[in-house]
Amino acid sequence: DRFDLDRSQRNAAQSMLREMLTLAWDHVHAKRDRMAALEQKIANPVGVDADEVTKELEELYGPLDRMFHELEERLNRLPTSGQRRRAGKNDG
Repeated sequence: DRFDLDRSQRNAAQSMLREMLTLAWDHVHAKRDRMAALEQKIANPVGVDADEVTKELEELYGPLDRMFHELEERLNRLPTSGQRRRAGKNDG
């Protein structure tokens, strides 16, 4: 809404979002057992190696962060310079 995207741009944005949601869901589904085990370690940290938890967090959740950043970058390419200019005027 901020950039007043046209129908084609909105459809492209929705397509990108669906694509990333599918990738994210597939990742979470494939890693769900390991994620649950890691969350248990975090909930009950007695005797847990913090460095190992950090490594596992990056391995399991890092791909989701990267997917989000990729989506953000792709979406940021959709507005034209005119749309960006008009949106900037509306911010103030």
